[in-house]
Amino acid sequence: GDTRLSVNDPVVGYWYFYAYRVGKPRELLMGLMIGKGDAGREQARRVADAFLTLRAANTPEGRARDYERLQKLGEAHRAAGTTPGEAEALRRSEIQAETAIRNNQFAQAVAIYVSALDESPWWAQGHFNLALLVGANHDFDTAIDEMRRYLVLAPDAPNARAAQDKIYEWEAGLSRGNQ
Repeated sequence: GDTRLSVNDPVVGYWYFYAYRVGKPRELLMGLMIGKGDAGREQARRVADAFLTLRAANTPEGRARDYERLQKLGEAHRAAGTTPGEAEALRRSEIQAETAIRNNQFAQAVAIYVSALDESPWWAQGHFNLALLVGANHDFDTAIDEMRRYLVLAPDAPNARAAQDKIYEWEAGLSRGNQ
């Protein structure tokens, strides 16, 4: 089925990341949405299905394939160029996420970045911003993965060394058990 989620609803975005990080089985996710009506059950089903897809890709081999695919996608996009409409949509997402962060609506900010990256996976700055956001919330695995995506898309960025150092910092957090 279609595993792409519309995470404009902060609840859906939150459950999307929750399913990815915590690894709750489909039945538990479905149970969490009891009382939310048919729409809630459908959201839970789609979240669980997306989680299963993500889990299959969450292996060293799966990540390597993802980074390779992302690198090719980024190269193709750079060759084609960003349209003004794409640039404006990403700017809107970035401003809305920053506003959500200022209002302590971190799940909403994550949802905004996830939605934008779902549509524009080649957006290096979005991966960087999402990495910092989830890293600040001690979700080091996701932060490392997003920062690596940033470096795949922008290996020559002026802050590439600082981004790699941040990965090392988060890896130290993982080794201390601070997930």
